[in-house]
Amino acid sequence: MNTQYGLESQKNKFINAKESYNEARETQRKILVNMLKNEGYKVFEGPRAGKGSTKYTAGKELDISYDLSNWKWVSGVKSSNEVSIYLQSFDRDPKSRNYHVLFDRISIQINNLEIKRTEFELPLDDNILEKLAELIFQEIEKQN
Repeated sequence: MNTQYGLESQKNKFINAKESYNEARETQRKILVNMLKNEGYKVFEGPRAGKGSTKYTAGKELDISYDLSNWKWVSGVKSSNEVSIYLQSFDRDPKSRNYHVLFDRISIQINNLEIKRTEFELPLDDNILEKLAELIFQEIEKQN
């Protein structure tokens, strides 16, 4: 391997930081799983639930697969209401029209309707979880 630029140690630091960040986000996702369960939701679980594929190819449009495992969410159902909580939010700047992904900004979706950004960001705490549970309840009430 060509070490002309001496970047191997920087590459390793980056990979370690990326892995640590993914683990921290997974811990936050599990907190949301427990919150939904405590609120009486049946949470969709399994080895592939709640995170993107490690070998995403955009329907084989990407020549080299992309690791989407840092893309995280939690979904559950209670009384025929399906709730999804995303650990990232989409955004489009109204002025520049540029697209953004707001990592660590929580967004929610009720019954597969519009995804709504919230004011909540990772890391989670008891106060955020309480407010998030209340927001989900209010959004369900609006739909029923």
